[in-house]
Amino acid sequence: MMIQNGMIKSVCLNSQPNCPVLKEGFSRLISAVTHIQKKSIETQRDIQKKVLELNQKLLRYRHKMFDRLRMENFVENMQNLFQKQSNHKFF
Repeated sequence: MMIQNGMIKSVCLNSQPNCPVLKEGFSRLISAVTHIQKKSIETQRDIQKKVLELNQKLLRYRHKMFDRLRMENFVENMQNLFQKQSNHKFF
């Protein structure tokens, strides 16, 4: 039995409604689809959780880099200020 584009509906409509093999096959198919959907949802949640964790790490890293650059800029400004003062002659 091939399952493509509505084949399940046509087989179901054209077959006997009380066919146990068909009922069991559909039951297994529905169980498999349900299982795949649940796994898909779990996978999506896992991916979303991982993306959130990585975004938080990236944000912390950016804050650290910003703080570092700010400190480097402060040190550079202080060095320039001291250099200007040392070059200035007091008379």
